[in-house]
Amino acid sequence: MKTLKDTFQKAYLQLLHQHPPNQISVKQIVLAANTSRSSFYTHFDNREQIHLYVKQQIQKEFLMHYEINDSKELSNTTTLTLCQHIIKYRSYYQYALQDTLEFHHLAIELSNYLKHVYNDIDYAIFASFGTIGFLKHWVEHDFLISPSEAAEKLMKIGFTNWASKVNI
Repeated sequence: MKTLKDTFQKAYLQLLHQHPPNQISVKQIVLAANTSRSSFYTHFDNREQIHLYVKQQIQKEFLMHYEINDSKELSNTTTLTLCQHIIKYRSYYQYALQDTLEFHHLAIELSNYLKHVYNDIDYAIFASFGTIGFLKHWVEHDFLISPSEAAEKLMKIGFTNWASKVNI
């Protein structure tokens, strides 16, 4: 069931297509949501709070793609649905991945999930920052390749034995 918070989130994301987060006003949000300011203030204290709410909801959904234990399943489904998620929330990621702190936070959160996939925290950190870096590049270049192509490239990179690629 769709809640009023969902309505505000949808309106906020629509506005992100046209404006950076710091230029979106409460007035714009309530107009886009076709609600009243009092309804907005029932759920949020200010525009920073709705931004935080949207960020938490989207990042929670992002990380849910990794809530699996079997790396075979990870290779077959996770990256494609992850790339589709990035496309779905492109207006959010276009700003979030430009922010160094947001980039770092998302990569650290992802590494916590990947350590269960790879059973190695060092590889999980390497893979998470590489994944977020790849996605950042994909977003910044306006999704020049399809989600399935991006997923295929991510999988190829993610399951490469890097030790075999270097001559030491």
